Amino acid sequence: VHVGNLDEGRASAEALMGTLPAPANSVLVAVDPDARSVDIVTGPQARRWLPDDRCQLAILTMSSRFAYGDIAGGVRAGLIVLGEQAMHPTVLFTDEPA
Repeated sequence: VHVGNLDEGRASAEALMGTLPAPANSVLVAVDPDARSVDIVTGPQARRWLPDDRCQLAILTMSSRFAYGDIAGGVRAGLIVLGEQAMHPTVLFTDEPA
């Protein structure tokens, strides 16, 4: 989770994602309170468990709390939703790791 200034919006969030130790397996929630923006960036491997449509639900949850000025509560609620929405990918072939 990053709460702070994101000068270039989503591009800044994606750049932050690149600095993580394992960006392919990571999920970054980037919140810029001044710009009133929320971005969730998922790495290609993490996207298998947490697709973009499920991230949108977390963004809606966080935004509703942010509207009342509750940044910490919004981030907490969003992380809970992300955890609840994460799913194990379907396995099509048994010889491939999940």
